[in-house]
Amino acid sequence: MRRSLYGCFRLSVILALAAVCLAAQEQPPKPEPAALPPAKAEPQPSDIWQEISFDSAQDFDLNDARVQHMLDELKRTDPQKSEYLLKLQTQNPKEFVEAVRAEIRKALQPKPPAAEQSAVQEKEPKQWQTQLQKRHEAFMEWFLKEYPADHADLIKLRETDAEKYVQRVMDAMTIYEPIQRTQKMDTALAAVMKKDIELQKGRDALLLQIRKASSEEQPRLLKELNDLVAAQFDTIVQKKELQYELLRKRLAKLEQQLDQQALELENLKKNKAQTVEEHVKELMSRSEKISW
Repeated sequence: MRRSLYGCFRLSVILALAAVCLAAQEQPPKPEPAALPPAKAEPQPSDIWQEISFDSAQDFDLNDARVQHMLDELKRTDPQKSEYLLKLQTQNPKEFVEAVRAEIRKALQPKPPAAEQSAVQEKEPKQWQTQLQKRHEAFMEWFLKEYPADHADLIKLRETDAEKYVQRVMDAMTIYEPIQRTQKMDTALAAVMKKDIELQKGRDALLLQIRKASSEEQPRLLKELNDLVAAQFDTIVQKKELQYELLRKRLAKLEQQLDQQALELENLKKNKAQTVEEHVKELMSRSEKISW
């Protein structure tokens, strides 16, 4: 439905632009008006409707720094694989991303029982794997407290399909880790972020209902969608207000630190002679204590 509306809107815009161009061609040219001073640019509002994808087809935070860290570790622990990945990065970037994702999945695979571990001699885990495993464990502990039903579903999946489990965990960490981090700084903001995600889920489910609904049911569902999007708008505004307040507090703290450092610098400049004299005495005292 959204695509069809977008297509109609796009077609209407194209037709309108065509009509304007034809009208301009038919009319004689008009004298150019006197030059006006450039208007002050108005700040463009940012897109508040940030979409969160709940599909399990995204890369897991594969930023340049994370990939480079992994390659550096592989160069130290597995030079042959590191050389292969570096060549693949240049020759076939798509396969390179899949290979990196495979390495991450290995790091997050559930550990075998102690008996199996003792039977197989494992290499020392790489640093990036250890960090990722700790991050995974901390997230799952937090996820159990905040989303117990979803956590239970992940545990069931881990017992039946380890590959899908890793992918689902990676997706969940992409969506929910920002809330986990924010909760340590501002619980109110974290609660609003959780509400925003739940509203997005409800909106997506309602859109699916609208696509399948009959023409008689659609007006009622559209009214529900309008109410839900209005609630989401209020939640986004509340989230931005809390983010602004958090930023304002950080700025105030930073300004306080700057004032304190400026005062320390001023005092240091004033006491130059005394500071130099005391340090010279300290250096002489050290040399006198040396026994030859």
